[in-house]
Formats: sequence, structure tokens, C-alpha cells
Amino acid sequence: MPTTRTVDNFILDLRKKLEENPSRPDHILSIRDVGYKFVSLNN
Repeated sequence: MPTTRTVDNFILDLRKKLEENPSRPDHILSIRDVGYKFVSLNN
């Protein structure tokens, strides 16, 4: 059942798969009052 946190939960799952330390993300960043920003893995 979808919730108001559906996108947040998907982002959390992606961070767990992509980030070395999901609690301090380098690639999927939260932008307050806007959403999320992806920073390329090939920087």
C-alpha cells in the first residue's frame, strides 16, 4: 500500500545499494524543500 513516504523509502533503498555509507550519502543528496539531487558516480 503506497504511503506519503513511498519516494523516501525508494531513495533509502537506492542509497543502501549505491552508497558506501548510506547515512552520509555522496551521490543521492536531499535538497530541503525541493527533493533529491543525484551526483554522478563518475565525478
